[in-house]
Amino acid sequence: MNKEQFIKEYNSLVEEFKSKLTFTKIDCEKYRIKWPPKSGVYVVWKDNENSFKNLIYVGMTGKFKRDKKTRRVIFNKGAFNKREYRYTPYRFCESKKDGEKQFSFRYIPKGKNSKEQSKIKYEKEAYEKTIRYSRLIIHCFHVSESHKDYTPELLEKEILTKYLKSSGKLPDANNEL
Repeated sequence: MNKEQFIKEYNSLVEEFKSKLTFTKIDCEKYRIKWPPKSGVYVVWKDNENSFKNLIYVGMTGKFKRDKKTRRVIFNKGAFNKREYRYTPYRFCESKKDGEKQFSFRYIPKGKNSKEQSKIKYEKEAYEKTIRYSRLIIHCFHVSESHKDYTPELLEKEILTKYLKSSGKLPDANNEL
């Protein structure tokens, strides 16, 4: 698969989800992101979503796991609107403490580990890369526990695998597959 084929297949996936009304496109403004209160996969783009090099991050929220007491498999309460609390491997900066970096997407943390990054997350030099919200486009693929074909993890891995096979690398803000 080449880069053009990746974009073609990705756009086909977007159309499939749109046709089932399980897709949200967020054109970020200068202010807080209005996330849908759903689970699934989110794809962060810089400037436009039609250029392979502009895909910055692919992530997921919501997963199945076994309850330790009952041994039943349950779907957790993960949702897109909980992304704002993360600080590694990326951060959606919406706090006044972020100063001039408020309303930006920051990634490639400089802290040696999660604990250290937690302490420095508001600092000006806490991340290597910063993109203003006004340059972001976020695609949200809604994948609930009852989705017919996908789990959030499967869809995330499928998108990342196709990206990797197209380029030999991961999106800039992803660290693993």
